[in-house]
Amino acid sequence: MPKRSGKLEVPEFLKKFLSSLGIKDLVKLPERIELKVLSDNKKYEITNTFNINLDALSPEQNKAFAEYIQGLKNSKQDYLVIESKSYAVIEELYKINPNFKAVKKLEGALLPEDYSALEDAVYIKHLTETKNFKEIPERKRQIRYEYGERGNTITNLYTAGYFQGIFLPLYDDLLKDPNNLDEFRLVFDKLIRDFPLAIFINRSMDLDLIKSTIKEKILRNQKYGIKKLHVHGINRQNCNNIKEAIRLMEEENAFPFTKTIDEIGDIIMVRLDF
Repeated sequence: MPKRSGKLEVPEFLKKFLSSLGIKDLVKLPERIELKVLSDNKKYEITNTFNINLDALSPEQNKAFAEYIQGLKNSKQDYLVIESKSYAVIEELYKINPNFKAVKKLEGALLPEDYSALEDAVYIKHLTETKNFKEIPERKRQIRYEYGERGNTITNLYTAGYFQGIFLPLYDDLLKDPNNLDEFRLVFDKLIRDFPLAIFINRSMDLDLIKSTIKEKILRNQKYGIKKLHVHGINRQNCNNIKEAIRLMEEENAFPFTKTIDEIGDIIMVRLDF
C-alpha cells in the first residue's frame, strides 16, 4: 500500500470528503472523525460522522478505499476500525425481532446517540439469544468507544431488562399526553445519570424485598465510601411500597439517613443521603 512519511495514504476521492469538513491534514484521518460506510455488505466505523456509499464508488475507488481501511486496521496507530452489520441486516432484524420493534417508539424521544446505543444494546441481546457470543465483546467495546459511559449504562440497563420493566412502561404512561415528551426526556436523563448509584424497583418486588434491597445497597455503598442512594419505581403500587419501606426503615433507625422524595404521577424518584 502506498505510504508517505510512514503514514497511510488517503485515497484522492476520500481527501475531497475530508477537505469539505475543513480538515487540513489529509495524510491520515484525525482522531475525532467517525466514518460510516454504507453498503449492502459491510459498514466500517472509525470515529464523529460523514457517510460514504460504497455502491456509488467506481471499482477503482472502491478498491482504493478497501485497501485504505485494511491498512488502518493493520496499522499500529491509534485507530479503532470495526466491522459492523450493514443497515440492510439491521432492517431485517427490525422485521423479525420484537425487541427492535419494541424500542422503535423511543427513536424520536431520545437523543440520537442514546438511541443508537440502545439499538446496539438490542443487537447485543440478539447475539446473546442466538448464542453468537464471539461478536459481543467487540460490540461492547465499540459502544464504550462511541458513546462513552452513558452508552455503556444504556447497554447495561437494556440487557438487565430495565427498558422493558421501567422505560417503555414509563413512556407509554407519560405519552398518553403528547405534551409529556419533554418530561419523559428529563426523567430518562435523570435515571441514566443516577444508574450507577441507583436501584430500580419492579412490579414483582413486594414490600419486604424492597426494604431488604435498599438496606443491602446502602451497606454496599457505605463500604465503598458512597454516601447516597437513588431509588426509582413506576406505577402506584411500587410508589406506595417504596415510601412504606423507607418509613419502616426510619422507624427501625438501623440506617440513619435523610430522604428527598419526588413523585411525578405514578413515578417516584427518591434520594437517600447517609
